[in-house]
Amino acid sequence: MVVIICKAFRTGGTNQDYTLPVPFTTKGLFICGDIDTCTFMNGGTGQNVDVVTALAASGGSAVNQGSLSSNSFGGITHPFDTIRFNSGAGSNHNSTLIVIGV
Repeated sequence: MVVIICKAFRTGGTNQDYTLPVPFTTKGLFICGDIDTCTFMNGGTGQNVDVVTALAASGGSAVNQGSLSSNSFGGITHPFDTIRFNSGAGSNHNSTLIVIGV
């Protein structure tokens, strides 16, 4: 499990990488508040995520995309060893990113 707490956080013009001490080897579930756009990386390569777009009793739906943005949740079905906050965030972000997985 990884918890990243952002307090007045912004990247400006440079990516900011958080290399995990122990990589996730299979998959993960993420939930986030008002964070900057970020990407799960494996060996320097971005991994797609499935961001939930609708909930339903019989199963919801998700969109497969290259990064996750604020106030989203979903899953990643690829290994990853780094969480990259993408460059370009000019405003401060105050929230949390939680990732649970294997």
